Amino acid sequence: MLVVLTGLTVLIQVARIAVFAIAVVALVVALLERGVRSRRINPFGHVGRFVRRATDPLLAPFERRLLLSGRTTDSAPWWLLGATIVGGLLLLALLGFVRDTLLSMANAASAGPRGILLLVVSWTFAILRLALLVRVFSSWFRANPFSWWMRTVHALTEWILRPLRSLIPPIGGMIDLSPLIAYFLLGLAEGLVRGAL
Repeated sequence: MLVVLTGLTVLIQVARIAVFAIAVVALVVALLERGVRSRRINPFGHVGRFVRRATDPLLAPFERRLLLSGRTTDSAPWWLLGATIVGGLLLLALLGFVRDTLLSMANAASAGPRGILLLVVSWTFAILRLALLVRVFSSWFRANPFSWWMRTVHALTEWILRPLRSLIPPIGGMIDLSPLIAYFLLGLAEGLVRGAL
């Protein structure tokens, strides 16, 4: 297990450098593409043609999505940069999560049945808090409420949100504080359960 954890730690360090390098390349691509689109770089010159040849395959998926949503393609280079940064951060978070999960599993196994029970309690509350965050973010991005994952999120969170909504009405009729309060209540409940064990 120590070899796996050490390998994951090294992989995370390498991934950090790679994500930073890819983000810098995406920034350069965005700036060069912006220069060509704004005609600061001659689009028919050698540099402009090279930039278009090199960046068009990278930007094509973003341009299609923008056109389908009724927007212009001028912001495609910035969407590429944003997707690169967000994707890199998600990759680093996933690798860190895997490493931390393996470490907590090893620690729980060495602590015996009580350690495993504490680990299960910790995972249960982490899943509930994650479901609350997904529910909040999905409301911002208008996710399909009838998809299987949104129905799952709804089932995991409604039991705590419904009573809070009846006690605390939305501020101004629009701002619902119940997910925030539920998030902190789950943290408090986790501390109490872990303390009782």
